[in-house]
Amino acid sequence: MSKKPPEHKEVGLFKEKYYLLLPIGVWLFFTIGTIFLFPRQSSFRFSDLTPGVVSREEIIAPFTFPILKSDEELEAERSAASAAVYPVFAKTDSISEAQIARLARILEWFTLQADSLQRYQSLQQWTQVDSLRRVMRIELQNLYNIELHPDTWTFILGDQRRRGVLRSRKILQVRELQSLLSEIYSRGILDRQRNRIESRDNRIHLLVDGIERSLDVNELYELQDAQEEALHLLRESFINVDTVVADSAIRAGFEILAPFIIPDIIYDSEETRSRRQRASDSVPISKGFVLKDERIIDSNERITSQHIETLRSLEIARAERAFEEGGFSRLQPIIGRFILSGLIYFILGYFLARFRSDIFYTYNKFLLVASLFGLSVALYGLIILPQEVNQFLFPASLGAIILTIVFDARLSVIFALTLSLMIGALSGSDFFAMLSVFFPSFLAIFSVLRVRTRVQIIRAALFIALGLVIITLIQRQLTYSLGSEMVMDLLFAGVNAIGTPLLALGLMLAIEFMFGVTTDLTLLELADLNRPLLKRLSLEAPGTYHHSIMVGNLAESAAEAIDANPLLVRAGAYYHDIGKMVRREYFVENQIGLGNVHDTLEPEQSAQFLSSHVYDGLKIADEYHLPQAIKAFIREHHGTSLMIYFYNKALHLRPDGSVKEADYRYPGPKPQSKETGILMLADASEAATRTLENPNHEQIKKMVREIVINKYRDRELDECPLTLSDVHKIIDAFTLILEGMHHHRIRYPSREEVEKATGESETKNATETNK
Repeated sequence: MSKKPPEHKEVGLFKEKYYLLLPIGVWLFFTIGTIFLFPRQSSFRFSDLTPGVVSREEIIAPFTFPILKSDEELEAERSAASAAVYPVFAKTDSISEAQIARLARILEWFTLQADSLQRYQSLQQWTQVDSLRRVMRIELQNLYNIELHPDTWTFILGDQRRRGVLRSRKILQVRELQSLLSEIYSRGILDRQRNRIESRDNRIHLLVDGIERSLDVNELYELQDAQEEALHLLRESFINVDTVVADSAIRAGFEILAPFIIPDIIYDSEETRSRRQRASDSVPISKGFVLKDERIIDSNERITSQHIETLRSLEIARAERAFEEGGFSRLQPIIGRFILSGLIYFILGYFLARFRSDIFYTYNKFLLVASLFGLSVALYGLIILPQEVNQFLFPASLGAIILTIVFDARLSVIFALTLSLMIGALSGSDFFAMLSVFFPSFLAIFSVLRVRTRVQIIRAALFIALGLVIITLIQRQLTYSLGSEMVMDLLFAGVNAIGTPLLALGLMLAIEFMFGVTTDLTLLELADLNRPLLKRLSLEAPGTYHHSIMVGNLAESAAEAIDANPLLVRAGAYYHDIGKMVRREYFVENQIGLGNVHDTLEPEQSAQFLSSHVYDGLKIADEYHLPQAIKAFIREHHGTSLMIYFYNKALHLRPDGSVKEADYRYPGPKPQSKETGILMLADASEAATRTLENPNHEQIKKMVREIVINKYRDRELDECPLTLSDVHKIIDAFTLILEGMHHHRIRYPSREEVEKATGESETKNATETNK
C-alpha cells in the first residue's frame, strides 16, 4: 500500500524519472520571478518597528541620506503642482476672419438678389418673382447652410405683389451685421463651457499671435453668451423702430447672423498636459536630509510615522549605495530574496510531494495548484503593492476556496499558510498583511467543505467578511488608528467578501475544462440517476445497474469512514461497469432466466469477454465525455485481478501446464487512489456475499475479510494509499451495509392461506355453537 508511484510509471504526460523536471522548473521560474516583485522600499531590517511601538535601541544614521516623501505625500504635491498650471488656449484669428468674410458675401448676395427681385416687381413679371424667391431659398440653404423661418422670409421679401424687398434692403443697411460680428469676435468665444475648464482660480493662459497672457475666463464668451450678445446688439439697433417691425427685423438679423458665431478660442490639450507634466516632474522627491551620525530614533522612544518614513528612506539609500558599489553588495539583496521566496515555494512543494503525492505526481493537478499560487502572488506583487491598492481588496481566499472544492481542506490550509508567508515577505514582513491573507482564507475553507450546490459557495462571503472585519479591528486598535480610514477598510473588505466567492464560482467551470479536474459539484451531477447513460444502463443491463447502485452504497459508506471522497466513489461506482452493456449476456447478473453462455465457451474466450468490459467501458466513457476521474474507476476497479473461476476451469481442462496465468488477469492498472481501491473491495465484496445462503453478521464479516486479504496478498492494493487502519474501517463499514442488504424478512401469508384459515375458523366456531 505504497504512497509513491512505482518506478517508470507514467504520470500524466511524463515518466516519473523525467517528471521531477516539471516541479523543479516551476519552482525555479516562480522563485526568479518573485525576486522582481519585491518593492525596493520593503525593509526587513526594521520590520518590527511600527507606529506606537517603543524602540528598545538607539538608531544612528550610518551616512548622509535624503528623507524621501511618502508616496501619498509625493502624489499630493505633484497633483497640487499640476493643478497650479493654468490651461492653455489659443486664439485663432483665421476663424473669425473667415466667418466675417462669409457673412459679407451673403449680405452682398442678398443685395444682388434684392435688385433683381425689385426689377421683376417693377415690371410686374410675377412668374419671374415667384421663381426667383424659390431659387433664393434653395441657394441660401445649399451654398451657405442657412435656413430661415418662413415668417422671416415673408418679412424680408414682403408679399409677392408688394415691394417688401425694399424693406429688406433697408433692414440690412440699417445695421451692418458684419460690424456686429466683428465686435463679438473681438472679445473671443471659448470652445467649451467655463465650468468644464480645470483651473485653480478661473484663469487661463491665452496665446494670441505668439504672445501669451493670463486672463479670467469670465472675460470671454461662451457660445451661448456670444449668441445672446448678438441678440442684445440687434435689439439696440432697432430701439427706435416700430415694435412689430423691430421684432421681425431682429429675428431676421439673428437668423442670418447666428450660423457665423462659432468658437475661436481653442483649448490646447497637448500643451496643457505637457506643462502640467513638467510641473509634476519638478516636485522634489525628498524633504530634507539626515546627516551622518545623526540620531534617527533614541532608545525607549515611541515610534511615529515620521520615524518610519526616515527608516524607509535609509533602507532605500542603503540599497542604492550597494547597487552602486557593485560586486557582492549588489547581489546580497537578490540572493536573500531568492532564498526567501524559494524556501516558501519549497514548503508548499514538499508538502505536496510528501503528503499529497497523488497531486504532486499528476501534472494537471500540480499545475492547477501552482497556477493558483503563482497568480495570487503576481496579483499582489504587480497590482496591489505598486498601485497601493487597499490590501483588503486582495482576493486572498480565492485559491483556498477553489482548492477546497477540487481537493480537500488540508491542502487549502497549507496553501493559505504559504501564501500568507509570501505576501508577508513581499510587504516587508508586515504581520497584518500576512494575517489578512491567512485568517479569512482559513474561515472560508471550512465554509465550503461540503458544497452540494453552486449557490452554497456564496456563503463563503460571510466567513471572509468576518475574518477581514476581525483583522481590521485588531489592526486599528493596536495602531490607534480608528476613524474614517477604518470605514474604508471595512467597505473594501465587504467588496472582497462578495467578489471572491463569485469569482471562484465563475472560475470553476474554466478550471475543470483547462486542468481536467472534477469537482464535487460535477460529481453530484454525474451521480444523478436520471442522466442518459445511467438510464441506458438500467434498461440494457438491469442486473449490472442494480449491482452498481449496491456497490455505490457500500463504497460511499467506506469512503466516509476513512475520510476519502464519498461523492467521487459513489459516482465512480455508478459508471464502473458501463462496459457490460456491450455484451450484457456474458455477465451473470444479467442472465436472469437465461442459461450461462460460458458453459459453451472455452475458458480463454470467457476471460477475454470479461476483461473486454473494461475497454468497452472506456470507449463509452469517451463517447459520453466522462471526466478522467470517472474513467479511473473503469480502468482500475479490477486492477490486475485473476479471474479465478475461469483460470481454475482451464487448469482442470488442461492439466499439462499450458495455461498462462497472465491470460486470465484483467488489464489493469491497479488502483491508484483511495477511492478506486475502495471500489475494488466493494465490487468484490458485494458480488461475493450474494453466494451466502443465510448471511449473518459473522458470515458477512468473514467473507469481506477474506476478499480484502486476498486482494492484499495478490498485491492489488500496493499502489493506492490505503493504510491498514483504513482497511479495518472499510471492513466494518462494508459489514454494516451488507447486513442491511441481506437482512431476513418476515414471510407474509398469501391471500389463499388467509382465506383458508378464515374458513377453518368459522367452521370451528359453528361446531362449538351447535354443541
